[in-house]
Formats: sequence, C-alpha cells, structure tokens
Amino acid sequence: ESEVQRLRYASEVLSLEVDSLRSQRVEMHSVDAIKDAAFKYGYQVEGEQVFYFEDIPEEPLPRSTTRFSARRPAFEGLENWKIALLSALVAVVVSLLFYLTSRKIHEDG
Repeated sequence: ESEVQRLRYASEVLSLEVDSLRSQRVEMHSVDAIKDAAFKYGYQVEGEQVFYFEDIPEEPLPRSTTRFSARRPAFEGLENWKIALLSALVAVVVSLLFYLTSRKIHEDG
C-alpha cells in the first residue's frame, strides 16, 4: 500500500509538472512572455525592439585541425602495484628523515 501511495504521489508531481509546462508553452508566444524573457536578458528600456527567432537551423561547427600529432602513445598511468610501491617508498623516506631530525634535536638539546 505504501508503494501505491508513493507512486500516486510521484504521478501527481509529474502531472503538475506537465500542466506547468503546457501552460508555459501556451504563454510562450504571448507578447508579455517575450518581454519578460527580454528583460531577463538585458532588455531594460521601453521602446527597444525585441526580436524573437523560431526554428533557426543549426550550422555545424567547423572542425579545427591540429598541427601537431602524437609521435608516441599518450601516458595511460601506472599499475596499482607500482603506485603502492612508490607511495611506500615516499612514506619510508619521510619517516626516516623525521626520525633522524628528531633524534638529532634530542641529542643537541
């Protein structure tokens, strides 16, 4: 029963969204809606002419050609065991330096 209630609620929400989109679609071609959109995008002075374009065909973007080509394959990363080994090596070196530095401080102090 809870699943049915959840689905009813989801259906109501979707129904409200559809109704809202339908009303927006109807009002989209009204003069007021076009003026509101124009104000949103910077139209501020009364008397300016607002142009509204419909069904503008999209032009394909020109492809840019690169002047450089790869002479060898791109770096694709390291294997996990190599990353783990490098991380352990760095950790050992840092720990050793910290140990030696703290030991020298205690001997001097």
